[in-house]
Amino acid sequence: MRIRFLALLVVISMTACRIGKQGPPREFPVLNQVTSVNVVGHDGSKPSVKVTDRQKVSQIVAFIDSHRTGWIKPWYGIPVPTVTAEMFDGTEFKGSFGVGNDFFETQRAGSFFSQRASSGEVRHFLDLLGVDEEGTRYFKEDHLTGADYLALRPDGSYTLKDREHVGLFAAESGRWNSSGTVLTFEPDKPGKVPYRGEEVAYRGHSFISWQNEENPTVAISVEDIKKHLDANAESLPSYVFFQIDATAYQQETEQTYPFHTISSR
Repeated sequence: MRIRFLALLVVISMTACRIGKQGPPREFPVLNQVTSVNVVGHDGSKPSVKVTDRQKVSQIVAFIDSHRTGWIKPWYGIPVPTVTAEMFDGTEFKGSFGVGNDFFETQRAGSFFSQRASSGEVRHFLDLLGVDEEGTRYFKEDHLTGADYLALRPDGSYTLKDREHVGLFAAESGRWNSSGTVLTFEPDKPGKVPYRGEEVAYRGHSFISWQNEENPTVAISVEDIKKHLDANAESLPSYVFFQIDATAYQQETEQTYPFHTISSR
């Protein structure tokens, strides 16, 4: 009995020491000027997306600034995030903010810290970044009586789904890669040639403008898409792939597509 009691005292003492080493929660200052955000995977791979649109960057920074308090160094170590946002002011690194299943992680003041996060908080931040838990990005093209959905995975694979009123169909799959803002797609289907598109960030939206005839939809120039958004940034033009969040992708690809009524005006 005495041995068990002594063992319990040792465990309590070690736990107290570990908690003591954790230190008080940290609070960080606001990020201030951030011009771009790189979104990277858990292995520190090349960015799956670079966010430069001012509106999107400001939304991401606002979320991070709203979580400035409560950061700790757990005695068991800092958990590794699945997706990380790296903030830059030009070429100056301002810090990072990562996300895991139920936690946030940050690199500030020359060190790493973490804090618990709800599933709603995690989902909201990933939606701001435009990725899911694995770093996959999603785009949607509305063509009035249906829609196409493009999923770009960080492992270099992609899928294209066609959603019509009668159901959802797998339209295409293959490999993709990026060079700057240019995306290249190589379909798995024999005989189908590769095609390219330019990813453009404009007025709070990210869209793909296709560069050759082999693409999945009508080729519309960047200038024409921008003119449409200048006229009404909330009304997205048809036949253009715009980035959507993972929540919208999951919800919409589980439903058949309702018919649109085309006005005669």
